[in-house]
Amino acid sequence: MEPRTDRQRRPRNRAQKTTGVLVRTDHDARGIAEPLERYGELLTCQIVALYNAIHDLPPRSAHTLARLKQLFHESEGLPATSKILLRPDYQWRYGYNHQTIYRRAMGTSRLLHAKGLLDPMMMRWANTTRVVQLSDDPRQEPSDHDAGLSLVMSSIEIGVRRKANLRFISHLEILRHASSEAQNAQSPLSIPLPQLRHTFPDGKSIVLADVHVKPDAMFGIGYERDHKFFALEFDRSTEDVEPTKNLQRASWLRKILSYSSASVKPKPVYQTYLKIPNLLVLCVFSDATRMAHVMRLTKAHAIYPAQFLFKAIPPVDPLLNATTLLHLASEPWQRIGGAFNLLTAEEGR
Repeated sequence: MEPRTDRQRRPRNRAQKTTGVLVRTDHDARGIAEPLERYGELLTCQIVALYNAIHDLPPRSAHTLARLKQLFHESEGLPATSKILLRPDYQWRYGYNHQTIYRRAMGTSRLLHAKGLLDPMMMRWANTTRVVQLSDDPRQEPSDHDAGLSLVMSSIEIGVRRKANLRFISHLEILRHASSEAQNAQSPLSIPLPQLRHTFPDGKSIVLADVHVKPDAMFGIGYERDHKFFALEFDRSTEDVEPTKNLQRASWLRKILSYSSASVKPKPVYQTYLKIPNLLVLCVFSDATRMAHVMRLTKAHAIYPAQFLFKAIPPVDPLLNATTLLHLASEPWQRIGGAFNLLTAEEGR
């Protein structure tokens, strides 16, 4: 009888170790654990592209894919605090014909702390500012908004990191240099505003006190001679665009007024609160008509309309459309009266 030479595939939905030997490296910490800690949850294609960009590997390098499988399977039997990633259970409800989804585990931040990449303060910030908001229950499914936001934000990060002359600045790095008020806040990225004022078309005026504007995500880009910082707003057509009676609920009008209030010169609130010298607002839509409406609102109500950048993309479903959206970084964004390129900081008309 000839010996069997085919390898039995390990199950995707549960860990199954072969050797039980698992050494977590600095590369694992920087390229896998650190992004997972910031995002909370990532598709395989997102982690592979981030890892390759962070470690300057070719975009098509398959090393990361093999390493992810090893980190998952060889962790069988380890305590929860020793695991740096999980495959959340909810994804198997949809069968197996999709990319594997990975989620941070209890051991993710412990590894980053041990490697000197996160201190206790940064660990607290990571817990309150993740792109995908999740509990520790592996059965919990992220909201459609957060899953799409993760794909959008990671695509921009990948595009920036692939450029050797650029430096990607995460929101945790921003907070490390922010004011003590921001660093100690319960929601560190929520920018406090003294008040919001607005007069509706019917003449009714309102004033809101003690309000905040919290971006869906935040990051910066270090260029050769400059740094620019960005708030990202990802629209899924669930919020009002232009309310006519009040600003109590979330809406695009309220966002425009809020970012404008945070940007009033000579001392913008974002400058004193986050200690960043500038702030551009990236607005991503899946409906071009809705985007055009928000652009008209911006032109009418924003103090600095050029502060807002716009892009429309097809509807995002990470399980079905599982590919990174690199054009978000490489192609110019629209703005009132012109365009802006993230990778070059060039302005066009």
